[in-house]
Parts: sequence; structure tokens; C-alpha cells
Amino acid sequence: MILAHFSPVVLLADGATTPPGMEEMTTATVTPGLPGFFVFLAMAVAMLLLALDLSRRVRRSSARENVRRRMEEAAEAERGESRNEAERS
Repeated sequence: MILAHFSPVVLLADGATTPPGMEEMTTATVTPGLPGFFVFLAMAVAMLLLALDLSRRVRRSSARENVRRRMEEAAEAERGESRNEAERS
């Protein structure tokens, strides 16, 4: 009945440093392994694809702005020519 109140930490405090079958965890024994590599690779590929998509969208937006600006300049020039012709008549 008294043993039911002991936690595993108290039971291990009698001199055993780790439970049987468990080795000490260090940076050498705990690594992400192959699943961690695949997750990192997937994230890197996703970042690359996002960067390519972003650059494509920026180029498209810039090209549209250039076309809009040229169309406005052409319309302004056309209005200016029509005014000059109307003044000459």
C-alpha cells in the first residue's frame, strides 16, 4: 500500500541512474534521423517553389504595370495630337 504512493522518480532515486534498457540521452544518441532529413528536404523544396512563384508573380505584375503606363502615355499623346489638329483647323 505504501508503494502505491511512490512515483517512478522516487523509485529510481535509490541509486539507479536510468531505467533498465534506456541509455543516456545526449546529442550523439538523439538525432532526427531519416524522417527528419525527409521533412527538412520537403521544406527546402517547398521554399524553393514558393520563391520561384513569388519571382514569377512580381515579374508579371511589373510587366502589367509597364503595359498600363505605355497605354496611358500613348493615349495622352493621341489626345495631344487631336488637340493640335483641332487648333490648326
